[in-house]
Amino acid sequence: MNTKIYIDYDNDYLSSLSNKLLELFKNNNYDVTLLRNNLNINEKINIINSNNNKKFIISNKLNNSNNNYIEIIYPLRDNDTLAKELNNNLNNLVTKYYQLRSTTNTNLDYYEILRDINNNQGIIIKFRSTAGRW
Repeated sequence: MNTKIYIDYDNDYLSSLSNKLLELFKNNNYDVTLLRNNLNINEKINIINSNNNKKFIISNKLNNSNNNYIEIIYPLRDNDTLAKELNNNLNNLVTKYYQLRSTTNTNLDYYEILRDINNNQGIIIKFRSTAGRW
């Protein structure tokens, strides 16, 4: 069974980067879908969970901090192997990779898209606002 890749982004500023990722994966024969930012989180999760294949989600978000260039957030249920590999492949442009817990329930991931994707792999990539212009 092939892995289905979903690319999510949270605002128009990251649409160019997300479209470039889409083309990169498509050109390498991956089954990839771009989740447009005009969908709400529940619509995105329903689309992701409607596919029975193994799934991988890349969610692009802006980082409001000026201190970090790129951050990677991975689900609580996963180890840091993928985040560490991405860091190495991005020539150490990633300044931080970590897990982020919900403030209301620390047993859950902060981001719904990570906690509600039926135990498939996913990551959040946060870019400093100047990094989104690809």
